[in-house]
Amino acid sequence: MRRRLMIQRLLLTALLLSATCLAGPAWAALAEVSTAELIHRSSDVVRAEVLSIESAWNEPKDFILTTVTLRVTEVYKGTVEASSTVDVIVPGGEVDGIGLGVEHAPQFEIGQNVIVLLRPTDEPVFAVVGWEMGKFTVHEDHVVEKGVSLEEFRTEIRRVVDEETDAERGE
Repeated sequence: MRRRLMIQRLLLTALLLSATCLAGPAWAALAEVSTAELIHRSSDVVRAEVLSIESAWNEPKDFILTTVTLRVTEVYKGTVEASSTVDVIVPGGEVDGIGLGVEHAPQFEIGQNVIVLLRPTDEPVFAVVGWEMGKFTVHEDHVVEKGVSLEEFRTEIRRVVDEETDAERGE
């Protein structure tokens, strides 16, 4: 009975969070947004390897959050250093046999090679800009979600970042 009540609470929390996302500014992150726009919204764009994934209850123990630890291998934008590790927080996960799936949240696997568009949070961690739209899987020099080679995607990222830099300089 208690477990059922907890599951109902989790589902209600997830529903309320989804409704809040749809009603507020976060809706833009769920609507179809171009990769260029997501890069503009990002503080950091990096290629990295997924080192670990750890899910835990939040402080009031009514929501599950997952911390994904990444080892940065390339930096395309921002101040994160190559070969450093960064933690990325994503909603949902599984703890003590209780799972919480959050639609559009990015999914990671240990050992996965990814390009992620990041922004800092209030905590000393990052969030993925645009949720699942801001995470790209690299497999055999191919960016799966984009259907292009890694080199083509790097070129696209660099073009957008260069345009940003030129605009900041007033060029």
